[in-house]
Amino acid sequence: MTASKIILIVNIINLFFIFRADLNEFKGRVVYHSQCSISQHPVQYDGFSGKMSVRRYWYVDTINGQRIKATRDQRKECDAVKVLVSTKAEVLKAEKLKREQDKWHIIGVFMAALLIFSLWFESKYIKWRADQTEKEQERAHERYLQRLKEERLIKEKIKEGDRLRSKKANEDRAARKAAKRAFYEERRLANLEKKKQRKLP
Repeated sequence: MTASKIILIVNIINLFFIFRADLNEFKGRVVYHSQCSISQHPVQYDGFSGKMSVRRYWYVDTINGQRIKATRDQRKECDAVKVLVSTKAEVLKAEKLKREQDKWHIIGVFMAALLIFSLWFESKYIKWRADQTEKEQERAHERYLQRLKEERLIKEKIKEGDRLRSKKANEDRAARKAAKRAFYEERRLANLEKKKQRKLP
């Protein structure tokens, strides 16, 4: 298993801890109530919806639980008069959960950056390995061609040696035949000379 795959698995596991930290922070955040024009009862902020240009803000009536939609101006009005209703212990817990959330977010950013770096490094390493393999194949091909050239030169030398030995053997054979013919010719002439001397009175 490569390092990037291990880091990817760690990132997936880290997402679980980030989600859990976000959920805990959302559940434990401090509570503010506002007594503003959108309701006759105190309301609590409950998030927003829509894009920036048509964003709507939502509040929950703390008495009957009804969700109330508010405009941007109404939200500013409610924020201006909001009152903290959480206890000091709840505020301290919310701050602790917020620090925990920030910690996991920082770890998540670091691990994501590490994953990107590992993928980049792995791609560079794979490219380098491919280049090295290609160069090694080229060197192996050059060695193969050099070996073929050397084998061809050796075969040519062997063939040339055989040709020279054959030529020398033929020359030696011709010389022996010539010497043998000269010997027989000399012997024949000597026999003729003996016959002539016998015929003389």
